[in-house]
Amino acid sequence: MVSMDFVIPLPGSRRGNTALLLFQCSFTRFVMGKAMSDTTALVVAQAFEECVYRRFGAPSLIRHDRDPRFMSEVFQAFAEMMQSRSRATLSYRP
Repeated sequence: MVSMDFVIPLPGSRRGNTALLLFQCSFTRFVMGKAMSDTTALVVAQAFEECVYRRFGAPSLIRHDRDPRFMSEVFQAFAEMMQSRSRATLSYRP
């Protein structure tokens, strides 16, 4: 099971990154981060593939908040393609 969330807005870096996308394995508590300048649903799916899928394979469950980028059809189709369930937490309940 992998949990994910954004840390935004951040001051811009030299490379123009203003957001940090964090991934955490819920069993080992291992955390991965990806600095981002573009935070569209397609870019989020690409970051997930780069940081999580390529290293560890597809998780059985992807847990996230109700951010529109995570709830989008693009990200849901990506999760379905990996045969991972995608679950949103309740609002204001981590």
